[in-house]
Amino acid sequence: MHWRRKESQAMAMHERLINEKGDERCTGERARKGYVPVIVGVEDECSEKFLMQVEFLRDPRIAELLEMAAGEFGYRQQGILRIPCDAEYFRQVVAMVAKHR
Repeated sequence: MHWRRKESQAMAMHERLINEKGDERCTGERARKGYVPVIVGVEDECSEKFLMQVEFLRDPRIAELLEMAAGEFGYRQQGILRIPCDAEYFRQVVAMVAKHR
C-alpha cells in the first residue's frame, strides 16, 4: 500500500494540461503558483504539456533534461519551456524525483 501512496504523490507532482472535457488547455493560461509549464516531446505532433513543481528544477535528473533542452533550443527559449524527450520518459524521471524527496 505504501508504494501506491508514493505513486499517487509522484503523479500529483506533475499533471498534464487538459481540461475536464479532455481538451488541451490554451498555452496562454497562467500556471498555478509553484509550478512551471513545460512542453515535453521530440516532435510537435507527439508533444505533451505538463505543469511541473518549480522545486523539481533543482534536481540533477531534471537539470540533465534542461541541458538537453539547452543543447537543442538554446538557453534563450521564448514562451513555455520545451524539453526534447519522450513524454513517458519524462513521467518516469519526475516519478523518481518525487520518490526521492
